[in-house]
Amino acid sequence: VIDGGAFVWPIIHDITPVSMNSLQLAVTRERDEALITKDRLRVDVDAEFYVRVAQTRESVSLAASTLGRRTLEPERIHSLLSGKLVSALRNVASKMSMEEMHGDRNDYVARVLEMAQEGLDKNGLELESVAITEIDQTDIEFFSPSNRFDAEGLTQVIETIEGRRKLRHDIEQAATIQIRARNLEAEKEALDRERQLAEARLAQEREHAFPPRHQRPQLARG
Repeated sequence: VIDGGAFVWPIIHDITPVSMNSLQLAVTRERDEALITKDRLRVDVDAEFYVRVAQTRESVSLAASTLGRRTLEPERIHSLLSGKLVSALRNVASKMSMEEMHGDRNDYVARVLEMAQEGLDKNGLELESVAITEIDQTDIEFFSPSNRFDAEGLTQVIETIEGRRKLRHDIEQAATIQIRARNLEAEKEALDRERQLAEARLAQEREHAFPPRHQRPQLARG
């Protein structure tokens, strides 16, 4: 019964209330439970799923038979569905690189929504929306060197970090050399100016000490 009312006969009929409200189900995968991407990296993900019983008689019937009164208890629904939601997050992440997940988060969300919905149909539920609130690389201390996937990802992370460090070092060295060159050029210009001033002062002193012939005083002759 979705709208209106119905006659209920004891013994003949059984009543199972089903909540039609939206439920917010938060899922976090991080550290040693982080998702593994297509490029063998680990990513921490925080996601929020909004689900509800679909507004059809068939869906309500499915929800009543498979979930029952648990639709009235979000905690129990979360424990029941979290495996399906985590599976959707994990499966989609395995088909995308970390850069793709970061760069096109909407595509990741759309894929997760589509995959998660397949698992919810059996319970008469529909996934209204998915919100990915956080995507970040897992700290390398949670990569296990004994795990083949983690070993590949760890190698990539270290190579990237070392490459970036070397690039930053080269840039800093180049900047230092440029600064030193500019300072040396500035010192040279300052010395040139001082030399020019000194030469100008010396020329002026010489002019005062030895004025031109027409400016020299004439001696009287007897």
